[in-house]
Amino acid sequence: MRRAFLLLLAAALLLGGCGYRFAGDGGAIDPSLRSVFVPPFANRTEEPALGNILRNALIEEIRRENRFETAEGRESADLLLQCEIRSYETYPVSYRETGYALENRIRLSVELTLEDRRTGTVLWSNRNMAGTETYVIRTDPRLTENGRRAVLQELARDLAEAAFRLMTSGF
Repeated sequence: MRRAFLLLLAAALLLGGCGYRFAGDGGAIDPSLRSVFVPPFANRTEEPALGNILRNALIEEIRRENRFETAEGRESADLLLQCEIRSYETYPVSYRETGYALENRIRLSVELTLEDRRTGTVLWSNRNMAGTETYVIRTDPRLTENGRRAVLQELARDLAEAAFRLMTSGF
């Protein structure tokens, strides 16, 4: 019994000192870098609202996490988080008995880059961050459009959260 306790204690001490930390706490980025500016996004798609939806989601995620402050302009920021919306696709994923689409899936692909504004050094980038969400096609086009917009908001929040976690964990 005593031997088992000592082994357990030794394992706890070894694992406790291994340097493990939760991803997303910002430890991968120099703590002196405190402010982030998120400029308007380049949007290569035909969906004009995407830039604002995704930019707002990223700004909200930065504020929610409290690791960084959002800067009002490029010159007052330590970091720049730049994004290019590379693709936006909508395609059917299920069909009614009549052959018409029942559900559409949205796939959004972006390129994100976090750089130290003072030095121009890229601290993190992801050239192909993507996400998908599905929405129901209703008989009333207004309801379908409302569902599509709600899914775009959700997709933007999901991508913003994933991007923040990846860039602050160093992956």
